[in-house]
Amino acid sequence: MRVRMVHLSRPIALIPSEHLVGDAGNDPAPVLREIDQLAAQGNLPATLGRTGGGWRMALHTSRHVAWLHPTPEQDAFLLGEAFSRRFGDEDRLAAGALLLRATFHQLSLREALPADQLWREWDSLPAAAPGSGRTPRDTYLDALELAVQASRHIEITRQRAVAPQRYVSRAHSGGGVYSFQLARSGALAANSIVCVGEAREVTGRVVGGYGRMVTVRFSADADHERIRSQGTLLVMPSDRAHAARGEALARLRRGDARNPGLLGLLTEETYSPYQPRADVQPGRSLDPDQLDVFQRALAVPDLLTVLGPPGTGKTTTIVEVVTACAREGQRVLVTAPTHRAVDDVLESLPPELSVVRVGAEDAMSSKVKALTLAGRAEAVRRGVLADTAMLDTLTEAQRTRPVLEWHLAHLHSQLQIVQTSQDELVRTEAAIADALKKAEAALRAQLTQAERDSVRKQSILATTEAGLTQAYRSAVDAQARADRGTSLAFAYRWHASQQRRRSERLAQALPSAKTESEHAQALRAKLRDEFETLVAHDPQVLELRAAHERARHALDAAWPEIRRAGQTIGEMLQASGVTPAAPADTTEGWTGFHTACVATISTLERRAGLLRDWHAKLADETTSLETEVAHYSDVVAVTCLGTETATLIGELSFDLAVVDEAGRVGMPDLLVPLVRTRRAVLVGDHTQPPPVSGAEVQRWAAGLTLAPGEPERVTEVLAHSGFEPLFRSAPEPNGRWLQTQRRMPAEIAEFVSATSYQGRLRSQHRGRSPDPLFSSPFAMVDTAGATGEAEAELIAQLIAHSHHRYRDWAVTVGSRAQRELVVARLQDLLGATARVSENVSSADEFRNGECDLVVVALTGNSAPSLQPRQFSATITRTRRQLVLVGDLDVLRAARDNGFHAIVAPLLEHLGHRGDLRDSSQVLQALSAMAGHRS
Repeated sequence: MRVRMVHLSRPIALIPSEHLVGDAGNDPAPVLREIDQLAAQGNLPATLGRTGGGWRMALHTSRHVAWLHPTPEQDAFLLGEAFSRRFGDEDRLAAGALLLRATFHQLSLREALPADQLWREWDSLPAAAPGSGRTPRDTYLDALELAVQASRHIEITRQRAVAPQRYVSRAHSGGGVYSFQLARSGALAANSIVCVGEAREVTGRVVGGYGRMVTVRFSADADHERIRSQGTLLVMPSDRAHAARGEALARLRRGDARNPGLLGLLTEETYSPYQPRADVQPGRSLDPDQLDVFQRALAVPDLLTVLGPPGTGKTTTIVEVVTACAREGQRVLVTAPTHRAVDDVLESLPPELSVVRVGAEDAMSSKVKALTLAGRAEAVRRGVLADTAMLDTLTEAQRTRPVLEWHLAHLHSQLQIVQTSQDELVRTEAAIADALKKAEAALRAQLTQAERDSVRKQSILATTEAGLTQAYRSAVDAQARADRGTSLAFAYRWHASQQRRRSERLAQALPSAKTESEHAQALRAKLRDEFETLVAHDPQVLELRAAHERARHALDAAWPEIRRAGQTIGEMLQASGVTPAAPADTTEGWTGFHTACVATISTLERRAGLLRDWHAKLADETTSLETEVAHYSDVVAVTCLGTETATLIGELSFDLAVVDEAGRVGMPDLLVPLVRTRRAVLVGDHTQPPPVSGAEVQRWAAGLTLAPGEPERVTEVLAHSGFEPLFRSAPEPNGRWLQTQRRMPAEIAEFVSATSYQGRLRSQHRGRSPDPLFSSPFAMVDTAGATGEAEAELIAQLIAHSHHRYRDWAVTVGSRAQRELVVARLQDLLGATARVSENVSSADEFRNGECDLVVVALTGNSAPSLQPRQFSATITRTRRQLVLVGDLDVLRAARDNGFHAIVAPLLEHLGHRGDLRDSSQVLQALSAMAGHRS
């Protein structure tokens, strides 16, 4: 490390900027104190850098890097940023640093900064050795670290653009929930973190709002006494979100991701090969693309990206994947950037799965609130305490245990008798056979000769009888042929004569053969009787046969006892809630039954003790079950950042993470669930608006000292979703499409397919019922020359005319000012109770969710009001009728924001498949229909 000691003799003014950003919290005091301590010791590392507008200095403390910017008067430093040290900062320090001894004051001293001295010392540092040894992985991780810092800066910049919201009254709803009436309709979005302007340590989260009313849930440790009846609310950055991004990146850098190959996959596209699984069937019918994704999601070992345009059944497919994996015993994480997307999946999961929903209950849909950790834990508590039957059963089992153990002992003794008796039978049978062999030896020669003579005489007798029969038949047959008088009659008569003589000889020999055979058999029987008599009086054989008979009787008596004992034991265990498997009626089967029953009794004993302990603990309201409920759940559902910030699941890792709406998640946020899972399925749409605009990244980079290429790399990370580069680079097995949409009418889908999805989108839509105003579900009203007020009036009239024809509707306009005009006019037409503000949004507060009727304002302030991706995402919400409202001349003249690229296709499609109308025609038609109704 190249170091130069520098002593700054004059005090230096260091003033925290009003726009200080960073992750050091709202209070920079700890960072400033450490700067003072290190500077007093002469051990404060500093690096200098040129910027587009001048220069800046970075002070490196033990944990943070504080960026100091000279004031325009060059008489003080402004502390502009304070971020945690990253690896890029370590590289900068390794390349060279000044070690400052100085005194800092937090007030303007009206003395010039020692810029010349600092730069002279900095430029005199020795040149760094060439080559840094940085790898592509290091470069990627550094870009991500910069992106995390940039996202924090951009988030803070956005929030500071929101003016303090003055409230004129407040009401306490109980707990930490307060409702505020704002002085004017504000811009406090749901889930925003806010603080009380007069007491900034009192923080909370916006949980709802309507018109000028906003509801905030304050943290449990907030001092409610400091929430005045009138005051201001300020939007704050989320420290927890920034910390979650940083922790995920740190895990990735140190190789601590659940999937060890994640970094290689992100940087070198090292996907593992696999084959789709066809052995598991989904619970519902899926189209071919959905089935392909289902089978691949069950098998992919690392990452599957799925591009799902609107209406292609992404949620349906996700539900089937999650259900199948959970049923196989995998722990599944369901996550998305928004609470609504998470809840959409949960609402369709089968009830038998153990599911927990983690996060702010106020942001959840009503259907899934029962699945919160607190709700599930309380349900377990109530169930255990209310269900005393099991404890009563186990207590009764313990009371009857001595009887059960006696029967088990009896069963064991009878099994021993069976084993002993079977062994004795085998022994005596072998011994008897051996004794017989010894007794038989004395008569062996005579018995053998008698056996041989008997067999030989029987064979002679059989041969004589067979020959006699054959000779007789041959004689009869030959005589019959001779009697027919053929030319061979003489020969047949001669043959018949020969066979008669042969049968006479055999008939004469037959009695002698019979007699000899009978004598041989009688001799063999006599010798066998003599052998049996000899054996019957042999003492050894007599003893063996008696032992064999005793073993047989013992065996026959033991088996009924075994069966009776087994039946009794089974009935007693069944009364304890256990049904032992029926054993095979063999020694091995009943021995296994006895072993299993002994183990079951031990298990019941432990279960009874645990259940008594649980009852005692659960009777105490302070006992928390939430960690256990989360640990044993099949499915955990939480937003992407909530995966890290929810403390109760902080230690969990997952077998599979399914990220819905991944096209709306930046890579820093996407890493939060990815580092916690073995494998992942990302389901998204690359046409969604980017998390951060390129212009915001450029504003962040302006004035910073960044290495060449770093601004471009950070822009690539932040101005695109994390899904986009992964889908683009994924090999074909890991990048799949859902291509059949069922939401939009074909007229809209065809345009979207051609302009956003390479013409690959197919449609299966039932069409729409006729609309009295427009001839096509893809309509546009040209408002050439109209003012903003006139466009707002037109939009309000369209909704007032059509809202009763459709189940739901939505309006998207270009600016918040135009939104207020439309909302005010709709409230006049529909009434203040219609809650129209929930259905009207501006382009910068895009709301997802499909609607029957969608109205989109395309122009405002003489320019297109939507970016191309905002336009595509907005029109694809349509189920039945889309109405575009805008000035065609403005659209045709668009040149600066990319919208001009889709103007020509849009107008061409409207001409062929749509309904392009002039605003005056539409207003006349609306007026005529209103008059007809009246």
